[in-house]
Amino acid sequence: TPVRCRCGTECIVKVLSNQWFLNYGDKDWKAKATKCFESMSILPAEIVSEFHYVVGWLRERACARQHGLGTILPWDKDWIVESLSDSVIYMAFYTIARFVKDGTIQPDNLSKEFFDYVFLNQGSAENISGFTADTVEKIKKEFSYFYPVDSRHSGRDLVQNHLSFFVLNHVAIFDKKLWPQEIVVNGSVMMDGAKMSKSMGNIIPLRAAIKDHGADPIRLAIISSAELLQDADFNMESVSGMQSKLESLLEECATLKKGEISNLEAEDRWILSRTQRMIM
Repeated sequence: TPVRCRCGTECIVKVLSNQWFLNYGDKDWKAKATKCFESMSILPAEIVSEFHYVVGWLRERACARQHGLGTILPWDKDWIVESLSDSVIYMAFYTIARFVKDGTIQPDNLSKEFFDYVFLNQGSAENISGFTADTVEKIKKEFSYFYPVDSRHSGRDLVQNHLSFFVLNHVAIFDKKLWPQEIVVNGSVMMDGAKMSKSMGNIIPLRAAIKDHGADPIRLAIISSAELLQDADFNMESVSGMQSKLESLLEECATLKKGEISNLEAEDRWILSRTQRMIM
């Protein structure tokens, strides 16, 4: 029986010889991922069941391709690592990226021993060629400071792939103490009720928006526009309103600051106490 997509078109599956797969169907691997999901914070809470569902049905997934951008598969030079198979642990690279940028790390010097020691604490700094032991320890210290991932924020459409792979690949590679701590899932951001698109010209560059309106009005406008799983409808009118409110609040505070604080009511003392505690 032919398999058809929702539009009615027949689906054609090309069987490639010598294809490579990640075996997400492995029971032990699934169990480790489930354990991680159960121990981490997932917001909003109603999304937890979706992650467990995805881990439940995942099976073998092709992890290599022959065209496009990517890293050469180490054991088969004719294949390139497929992006969703290796890009889900790029947070580890972020921790040492500054050493690449300043020239401390040269791509030609990188070896399996380097990553095993920096990321997995296997081997020793003295046995890594291309670096002094002090340099390796400095890089490892940077990684250890930033890991594990405290919080990963992304869209709901990535629950069934990227975010689930993010957890699966972390539990496969890293020690339990380096497993992710939190995932926050959000809806999309709309612009005046329409999907943001370059072709529609309704995208505002973030730097330009901050320059014109400031970061806080933009943050507040987004926060107030939707709950986590809802699509947020962003519009510049709400940003301008937030900007005006913040400016008037600042002006009011500046005026009050000049006066003496006396005859505080109970609620005033409570607000003052809370403010001082947060500053502390």
